[in-house]
Amino acid sequence: MTVIFRIFTTFLAFCGSSFTYADSPLPAQQSYVQTSPDGTCMAYVNLETLETILAPHYLLIGENGEASKHWRVKGWHRWVHVADNCDYVVIGYGGYNLLSLSQKDKNSTVITYINRSGLTKTLKLVDLYSNLDVLPRTVSHWAWYEQVLWDKNVLMLSTVDNRKMKFEVPDDFIATPN
Repeated sequence: MTVIFRIFTTFLAFCGSSFTYADSPLPAQQSYVQTSPDGTCMAYVNLETLETILAPHYLLIGENGEASKHWRVKGWHRWVHVADNCDYVVIGYGGYNLLSLSQKDKNSTVITYINRSGLTKTLKLVDLYSNLDVLPRTVSHWAWYEQVLWDKNVLMLSTVDNRKMKFEVPDDFIATPN
């Protein structure tokens, strides 16, 4: 009986820890650098100034006092993907793959696509899911994606209902099923 009890409590502890991990608090905000997939561009996400600076990794400085080839996006962003050509950035929902319970709304913005001239497009839950009932609930959140990857200048997203979607950069930021 004692062995069965130990196995059962070990199993419960394992299950409980995996659920706890999914709903653990996010890491503390801090400044950080995110590089593009090929490493030619970087984004410096600055917590002190609440802005994101995008520039080639070598920070080209123009001749004759020309401005450097960098640009800025307002705000501190937890989830940033930088395009190789440094002209585009994709900013994801601040809770990564977990939406707060109040954010399960078809109009919730989950991805924002920005180029040098400003906001280009936002992607909302309705652009990914026709039925939000497929979003699994954790203890205190809704999961909205399984995995996000870059392949050159293509952002690939695996949905919670096992679909693969591609978002090409810098072309139209329209989801196309894989």
